[in-house]
Amino acid sequence: MQLSGNQAERTAPVALALHAADPITAEGVLAFLRSVPEQVTVLPEQQEAEAEVLLLLAGRVTDNFLARMRCRTFTPIPCVLVANAISDAQLVRAIGHGLTGFLPRQQVTLQDVVDAVRSSRSGRTQLPDSSVDLLVEHFRRMQQNLNGGAAPGGLAEREVAVLRLLAEGMDTAEMAAHLSYSERTIKNIIHGFITRLGVRNRTHAVAHAIRADVL
Repeated sequence: MQLSGNQAERTAPVALALHAADPITAEGVLAFLRSVPEQVTVLPEQQEAEAEVLLLLAGRVTDNFLARMRCRTFTPIPCVLVANAISDAQLVRAIGHGLTGFLPRQQVTLQDVVDAVRSSRSGRTQLPDSSVDLLVEHFRRMQQNLNGGAAPGGLAEREVAVLRLLAEGMDTAEMAAHLSYSERTIKNIIHGFITRLGVRNRTHAVAHAIRADVL
């Protein structure tokens, strides 16, 4: 039976460019990738422009690492990142540079990495649930700003709702249940307005909102 063009692409090995923060990690992953040639083909450095997916391996994601990632992705190409952790701000930046998959290093196998690379070529995104919550909140806030949805004091309506519950003495779990958000989303909202307003903690944020006649 002859495969269609799309079917052939899905079954063909992914042309992969690999970059690792350290040579030991690179050698171990490269050895595994070469053992599954029916799934991926690792391109030599001089042929990286032909890659369909970029696989990035890092222990800790730094600003310098993200800057290098940006330099490698001037031509749009899906990127899969394997790292110990990534901050909220770094995740948003990385997605702007073409990130389509993030895998926590301690929680995945090498076959999971290969599966994520193949999914990335097919246009699918693979992110932890907590990262999806973050991105939904980030883009919802952007939309609110575009629509002029900010409340007095430079606070978004959702931030005001959280501040009101903070003023009532609710903890993170109680606020999440009351507003039908995840606890991760509540923490992101609180971290966002504490950072933006330049206040020290939750109590200071409530005081700022009171002085701004928001509460």
